[in-house]
Amino acid sequence: MQIKIIQPTTYTPDGRLFRASKRRMISLSPPYLTGLTPPECQVRIIDEHLEAVDFDAPCDVVAITIRTQFSRCVYETAPIFGAC
Repeated sequence: MQIKIIQPTTYTPDGRLFRASKRRMISLSPPYLTGLTPPECQVRIIDEHLEAVDFDAPCDVVAITIRTQFSRCVYETAPIFGAC
């Protein structure tokens, strides 16, 4: 089973997705969720601050973390994977 865990980004004032070259602080949720998955599962953590989400890459399950400040991006990403 292939699982994607997406940590979304936010938008810049001009409406583009915010990108950075490195993280100052990471969220613990994605690595924690990865540690809870069975060993036969392939987990891919995507930090959208650092890289774009490949919506065409195959996966069986998608988990999207959310913080209120990033909710707009989550509401736009979830329907692409068939959620909501």
